[in-house]
Amino acid sequence: MTTPQSSPPPSILAIFHRPFPLETDAKKRVIIATLFGIGVASVLLAFEPFGLSRYTGEWKTPIIGFYGVVTFVGLIFNFFITPRIVPQWFDEERWNVGKHIAISLWNVMLIGVLNYLYSRFIFLLPFHWMSLLYFVLWTFSIGIFPTIIWTLLLERRYWKQNVTAAAKITADIEELRSEHKERQAPSALTPKLITLIGTSAKEQYELNPASILCVQANDNYVTLYYESGENVKKVLFRATLKSLEDQLASQHNFYRCHKSYIVNLSNVFKVSGNAQGYKLHLSDLEFVVPVSRSLQNEMLDKLQHVERN
Repeated sequence: MTTPQSSPPPSILAIFHRPFPLETDAKKRVIIATLFGIGVASVLLAFEPFGLSRYTGEWKTPIIGFYGVVTFVGLIFNFFITPRIVPQWFDEERWNVGKHIAISLWNVMLIGVLNYLYSRFIFLLPFHWMSLLYFVLWTFSIGIFPTIIWTLLLERRYWKQNVTAAAKITADIEELRSEHKERQAPSALTPKLITLIGTSAKEQYELNPASILCVQANDNYVTLYYESGENVKKVLFRATLKSLEDQLASQHNFYRCHKSYIVNLSNVFKVSGNAQGYKLHLSDLEFVVPVSRSLQNEMLDKLQHVERN
């Protein structure tokens, strides 16, 4: 007789692959950099650690306060320049706990190095590569555990918050669908069709708007997913997502929920969530549609007031 084997415990590395939100809002990034700069300057002015208390020069306060400016500059560099240097690494859809921890530690070390160099310059101290390496390793060892713990706590908080909200909106969708089916009367009217036009006037597609599930952007092309009978079909044609958004503007159930997607909210039957945000599930579609973090609240509100098919 074969003894059933228990499944192996999940790898601890799986934790670092959990989705995590990437902050992309420029205004929020500047605010974060400003607050960190003010925080560093305030702590150094209040406690004067690292031998700063021994300095008695006339410009002591502005010299110490400038550590906050150095911190601000370091964060601004990482927020706006680093993603331009390695854009493939800063993929919002693939951002996860491990990447967030890595970039947070990189922030800590870069700020430490810049402040170290500033100290050497302003106090006319000799520069030594070994002392810099020691300082970087010391900064890394001090920052790694608080960074990991704080990131994991944030991930669980975001996850719980989004999963709870997603479950509530899914329940509301199911209730609204049930109410719609109960009061829906059979109609002999032929549905009004809409014509979608690609970059070339020859590319025209006439469809019932209610059958459209979503539109996905792919470089200079878009893929249109729609229901045909009991199947989901797709058509690829040359157009921009913006042009499709304009053509669908008169159809109130269509919403651009992401830089790469327009979705027919009346065909959403479920919303799921994780720490990164919300995902929309549409009838018979093999993939889920992501929602941009900046549009989540607006999307949830529209889902509660959408006309159901």
